[in-house]
Amino acid sequence: MLSSTSLRKSLTERRLFRCSTNESLVILDKILKGGFSIHEKPSDCDPDLIIMNTDLLVERPSMNSATNMHNVFLAELFDWDNRESKMVGRVNRILRRCHVRLQIRRAMNFYTQMTTVEQRINMYHLLSQVLCFGVNGEVVELGCFEGKTAVLFQKVIQGYAPERTLHVYDSFRMKAHVKGSVKEKLLGNFQTAATRPPIIHEGRFQDTVPSQLPDQICFAHIDCGQGGDVARHKQLVLFCLEHVYTRMTPSAVCLLMDYCDRSLVGAWDCNPGVKLACDEFFKEKSESISVLYGGEYCHGYFRKNAT
Repeated sequence: MLSSTSLRKSLTERRLFRCSTNESLVILDKILKGGFSIHEKPSDCDPDLIIMNTDLLVERPSMNSATNMHNVFLAELFDWDNRESKMVGRVNRILRRCHVRLQIRRAMNFYTQMTTVEQRINMYHLLSQVLCFGVNGEVVELGCFEGKTAVLFQKVIQGYAPERTLHVYDSFRMKAHVKGSVKEKLLGNFQTAATRPPIIHEGRFQDTVPSQLPDQICFAHIDCGQGGDVARHKQLVLFCLEHVYTRMTPSAVCLLMDYCDRSLVGAWDCNPGVKLACDEFFKEKSESISVLYGGEYCHGYFRKNAT
C-alpha cells in the first residue's frame, strides 16, 4: 500500500485533479480519513474499485452484511415502548381533524428510562455503520448500569459482526430504581433479550479502564453521568476520553451521553460536565463533537480522524 506522502507527491506531479494543488490534497485527505485505502492499480480491475487514473485506485472498505437486521426492538424491549395506545390514537386523530396543533404523548419516566427512542436510533445507526464498513476494533461502553443500551449494542454486533466483542465497565454501586444486584439485573436483561452477555469489567474506572480497555476500539459509548458535582464529573469524562481516544482506530466513533449544546438543542442539560470536558479535550484536536437530536435527552459524537 502506498504511503500518504508518496501518494500526495504522485497526485501533485501527475495533476490528477483539475483544481489547485491544495484542493486536490483536501480531496485526498477526505478519502484517507474516510477509511479508504490506496493501491497500485492491477491489470484486471475489480468493479468495486474507484479508478483515479491509470496507475492509482481507491478501494472501498469491505462491508459486512446483516441478515434480517430489523431495529423494531428499539421501541419494544424493556420499558422502551412509548407508542400511543388505541385510545390515545383516537384522541389524536380527533385533534388533527379539528386542526388542533397538539398531540397527546405518553410521558417518559425520567427515573427509570435512561434513553429516548431517538437516542437509541442514533446508537443503532452509528454502531452498525462502523461494523458494516469494517472499522477495526472492539466495542466498549463506559458506564452500563443495568445494561439496556449494552443489550442494544450486543444485538447490533450479533447482526452485523458477531466476531466482535462487547466490553462494559461499571462499579455497579449506583442503585437508582434497581432493587437487588445491579450486575445481576444486567445479566437478566441480556437473558430477556436473548443475546450473549458482554465481558464485564467491574470496578472504578480508575482501576479498570487504563489496563482493561481493548488495544483497538471501533465504537465507544461514554455514559458516566449521575448528576452531582459538575467539576468532578468533568474530570471523570476527561479521564475516559484520554484513555479511549488513544485506542480508537481511524474512523472509529465515540458517543457521549448527555453532551448538550444549548445553543443548538433545547433538551435537558442534566450533566453539563460532559460538554465542559469535551470543550477542553478537543481544544487541540482535529476532531470536534457533532450534536445529535435525542428528544428529551441529548448526546453527541465524534469520529476519529486518520491522523
